[in-house]
Amino acid sequence: MNNRNTILYIIIGVLVLALGTGAYLLYEKSKENSEKDFKIEDLNTEIVDLEDDLKEMESEINNQDLEIEAKDKMLEDKEKQLAEKTKRIDQLLSSNKISAKQAEDLKFKIDQLNHYVKKYQIEIDSLKAQVSVLTDEKEQLSGKVSNLEDEKHNLSQQNLLNKTMLQAAAILKVM
Repeated sequence: MNNRNTILYIIIGVLVLALGTGAYLLYEKSKENSEKDFKIEDLNTEIVDLEDDLKEMESEINNQDLEIEAKDKMLEDKEKQLAEKTKRIDQLLSSNKISAKQAEDLKFKIDQLNHYVKKYQIEIDSLKAQVSVLTDEKEQLSGKVSNLEDEKHNLSQQNLLNKTMLQAAAILKVM
């Protein structure tokens, strides 16, 4: 009888140990899944923030494109005015209908127009450079968003696998 009780106690001890180990493993898996869920939430937040940054940059690029178009239009208008005034001066000079003072005044105005044309051209070049930099930054952010979405997908897949393993462990525990 004593031998049987000892064997019974050993079997009960082994079962208690197995159940304790199973419970511990379930607890650890649950804790791991919880950490992965938090990481996925963090990634979602970072992705949303990066997407917002992308939208803001796209808007800024569009605004600068519009500004460049407006400056280009203004530059074209100034160049037309300059050509017209130059043509008018040539006509007046050839017909001797203007005085030297008037010619000098007109040349001064032409110089002013040339100055503005150069100024606007510099501004346009500067805006184009800014657009180029913003476009590069946008592409970098797009790549970062893509990488984060891949990482999120991988974590979701691992999380799903861990949940499946937890369910299987729970079924085995019940048996």
